[in-house]
Amino acid sequence: MFKNRASFWLAMCVVSALLTLGFACGGGDKGKPEEGGTPEKGTAGPKYTGAVGSVTGKVAFTGAAPEPKKVDTSADAACGKANPTLSTEDTMVKDGKLANVFVYIKDGTTADGKKIGDFT
Repeated sequence: MFKNRASFWLAMCVVSALLTLGFACGGGDKGKPEEGGTPEKGTAGPKYTGAVGSVTGKVAFTGAAPEPKKVDTSADAACGKANPTLSTEDTMVKDGKLANVFVYIKDGTTADGKKIGDFT
């Protein structure tokens, strides 16, 4: 008898979870702009479907590069003993070029004159 009751409640929990998941995932297209329209504030714009391009270049660094910062290893004596000159380089410069750079395009236009900010 206990086995049947446990199976019943397990099945009810699974069905309930699946129904909850189904209702949570069905969002429709709220906030989706009409074709050619502009998105409402706080909603994503239309996806860019034009030609795909790339951005290439080098990021130059002028002036003297900052000295590497010493890492505080006082909390772990073994680490400090094994690495007495442990340091980090937040800014890595070699031959006037900056390494590990993240480039973010905030604004601009596509080749056909549409604003980049209007796309997701």
